[in-house]
Amino acid sequence: LNARSPLNISSTSIFNGNDNDSSSNIGMSTLKDQGTQRWLESRQGKTTHGSKLSNPHFRQDATRQESEVTLIQELQHGHKWPVSSICLSPDPAGNFLATASLDVRLWETTTGRLRVVLDAHSGLVRVVAFSFDGKYLFSGSDDNSVKIWDLSVCLAVSAVKPGMTLTPPGSASSRFPFCPPAPLPATVRPLDSSKLLRKVGFSHKYAGRTLKSGSAMDFDVLSGIRGGRPSMAFHSLTDLSSSTPSVSSSAPPPSSCNDPLRRVIHKTLSRHAAAVLAVSVSHDNRHLASGGADKTARIWDVSSGYCIQTLRGHSSEVTAVALSDDASLLITGSKDRMISQWDVASGSCLRTLMGHRGVVSGLAWAPGGGWFVSAGFDGSVRAWDPEAQVQLYALPAHQGAFGTLCVAISEDGNAIISGGYDRAVRIWDAKTGALRAEMTGHKNMIVHVSVSKDCRTIASVARDDAVRIWAWKGGAKVEGE
Repeated sequence: LNARSPLNISSTSIFNGNDNDSSSNIGMSTLKDQGTQRWLESRQGKTTHGSKLSNPHFRQDATRQESEVTLIQELQHGHKWPVSSICLSPDPAGNFLATASLDVRLWETTTGRLRVVLDAHSGLVRVVAFSFDGKYLFSGSDDNSVKIWDLSVCLAVSAVKPGMTLTPPGSASSRFPFCPPAPLPATVRPLDSSKLLRKVGFSHKYAGRTLKSGSAMDFDVLSGIRGGRPSMAFHSLTDLSSSTPSVSSSAPPPSSCNDPLRRVIHKTLSRHAAAVLAVSVSHDNRHLASGGADKTARIWDVSSGYCIQTLRGHSSEVTAVALSDDASLLITGSKDRMISQWDVASGSCLRTLMGHRGVVSGLAWAPGGGWFVSAGFDGSVRAWDPEAQVQLYALPAHQGAFGTLCVAISEDGNAIISGGYDRAVRIWDAKTGALRAEMTGHKNMIVHVSVSKDCRTIASVARDDAVRIWAWKGGAKVEGE
């Protein structure tokens, strides 16, 4: 562990023997790190119930303060590919859950009912996140883009048929990743596809099959429909053809049609040169941060879709991002094992924090922005003071090849939730370091966790394709109780 950390925890199953300090319980009187002392003082009186944050002693073998955690729902999500990310809605109880795979699905957490399927990415959706006002849903994908979904429109359109799939005109989809659905008006007279294919002379793969010059298939090149399916050949082939479709003068152009499907996506952000692996939304819902496999992080204006900053400095993929509460600071984690802190306004790197011995897989700010936690493939969950540039403590949270894969902090700042390769989801007390609860039952590594604002609902997803929703009775109290 970092030598500047006030706690040195020995865990030979996860860490090697470079840290030889056998004392893991260090009293406040022996704390020599001024940054840690400032952090402890700054946390006094900032917790929900006015309690003070004491020096965290992570006691792996200490008596656990058990809290009741009950499995209330296991979603039959219907995704045809493993679920890569989940996110609970920002309302206090987390009444909706978004799941990401080849498409994005929105669920009711209490009933498990599927509300709508959002399908407009041509690659695996790596991450989803709600805006704090619940207006937008952000999805980042292997197609190098982030899509901003307008949830009010999505839910209104799907109200007539809950569970329906929404694919905006002109967008790709998981079913037809290279074929934007851009059908012509009904008054368009299609041409003979076989004649046009012979004239143009091309070979193009479509839905696993190759269309060769002169082939006579049930394929309408102009409308881009083969057996009712869209094709990417629509725009390019009509320009090459000497024959043009006849369109009635009374028919409005497609762009002017008042189609609600055109409004389900607010903006598409497409400046990354490789897959988008992480996103984070500011509390005022004005800015979005994204991290990509192109080794960059980007800051976006949500309203206009404009890229405000491009942040370069990591030597490998940016795997985690987190914006501070006031959106003035951004922290990024990477496969290069580094955590960088950026000034959002200037785009400059303020400092780089080192300590993880593997990929940095997750980041989360504590309420108030005085400290943050990181998760890594080395199995640890680490807390940092960004101003003092020191590691506050480290917890050997999970074991296995990929260690800790995800981390979250409760809204009251009193609990840290982590998931790892050892198939367990654990809740840690941020004040004492005690293991408050452990959720087991997944049959493969945990890839993502999410906690509701009232800290009473936790969602987890693992590589066993199970999406589970848990009720945690040890969470924050609701006002009036």
